[in-house]
Amino acid sequence: MPNGWYPQANNFENAQMLQDYLAQYGGTVNDINADVAEAYSVGQVLEQAVTKIHSIDNADLIKELQSDVFNSVQGPVQFPPDQFGANTQSLAYLFQWQGGNFLPVYPSSVAAQNPEFPKSKDY
Repeated sequence: MPNGWYPQANNFENAQMLQDYLAQYGGTVNDINADVAEAYSVGQVLEQAVTKIHSIDNADLIKELQSDVFNSVQGPVQFPPDQFGANTQSLAYLFQWQGGNFLPVYPSSVAAQNPEFPKSKDY
């Protein structure tokens, strides 16, 4: 199952986001939906852009967003000045249940285990 964030990700301010979320809503880190990280990332990127240019003017923000790389709980963020405006730095993670644990298996830089294929029946 692919995703752009997971609680154990070693990304910018991820530990702080987890701590703040749990203080506010309780539960465990495994209860936090990836949508939370996506929304949080929006705030992080906007804060960095506004801080850098000292403006909330849309044209100025667009120019800044298209000219810099930003940090987020989802990893680096960069928007090229093209017709799509998609984050070119995004990284998708792949997870598997292995031995009763939900583990990142790709990319290798963050993998806790190698992907199993064919998949064992221990899930």
